[in-house]
Amino acid sequence: MTHQQKIAEMGLRDLPLRFRIQLYREALQLHDENDWGCVRIVEELSAKHQVKIWNSTVSRWLTGKRNPEAKCTLFTPKPSPELSYFTGVFTGDGTITSGSWPTTKVITLATVDKDFAEMFNRAAVTILGHSKPYRMHYYAQKYWVKIHSTLLADFLQEPFSKIKRYVEEHPAEFVRGFFDAEGSIGVTLTKDRLEPMLNVVNTNPDYIHSIEDLLKKQFNIKLRTSRRELGENRRAFYTLYTYRYKLINRFDSKIGFGILRKREKLNDVLKLLEKHSARRAAVKWKELYAKAGRKWKKKNRRAKSQRFKNKNN
Repeated sequence: MTHQQKIAEMGLRDLPLRFRIQLYREALQLHDENDWGCVRIVEELSAKHQVKIWNSTVSRWLTGKRNPEAKCTLFTPKPSPELSYFTGVFTGDGTITSGSWPTTKVITLATVDKDFAEMFNRAAVTILGHSKPYRMHYYAQKYWVKIHSTLLADFLQEPFSKIKRYVEEHPAEFVRGFFDAEGSIGVTLTKDRLEPMLNVVNTNPDYIHSIEDLLKKQFNIKLRTSRRELGENRRAFYTLYTYRYKLINRFDSKIGFGILRKREKLNDVLKLLEKHSARRAAVKWKELYAKAGRKWKKKNRRAKSQRFKNKNN
């Protein structure tokens, strides 16, 4: 069954929201420009789009009793720094779930970094023209942001080949969002020498190759690629990485991390290697950071248990 045949067999409420809005706008246009009634409009739209539309539906549209735009957050994709960053974050760490109605969708980010959640929130506010920040919740030791926008969710679920042209006008913001979500700066002490590694990991090869291509063409940052299969299902993980100080420093100056925790760690690494030899930098590093499992955590940082409380509770 072709895509058009599937559309033809759907009821109007089962059609994608963007398509329903298109039908609604075309119905109003046909009525205003040609003074057509419901029957003529239904015939025109049904023949043009091969969909089932009832006269009563068009009648409610024309009289203002129903409007598919009224209860949704409108979104039209336009290149912007905020859309690039938001899309970069989503491709790395976002999820889409169904809302209270089967045809509505919710975009969700859950993170341990409050400032990351706030940046994602601010980008959504700008993209969707919202009057105030979306509500954040804190539970399960994470900050949660939920954006109710079916049209934006539909955009994000398009094949990445269709999304690229909207985000690549602001490549630094897109790459920064992706690295905020999935990237890190690692440190190893090999033979008492400090060795940094910039890396980003994702399971989608299209995202990884696009990031690799942007870094190379736009910023002259050439990263290596590796592929590993992990877990019981042998799921493939793709990694972009470099150990070269010059490339890591260029990433910091051209793109950088948005998340304070990651940005601070990257700056500490680069400053130590700029001022000291690799051996001396390793000594200084251990004065600043302590190993906690497989991660380095900064010493003397005040423990911030900023439990985010819902104002309605």
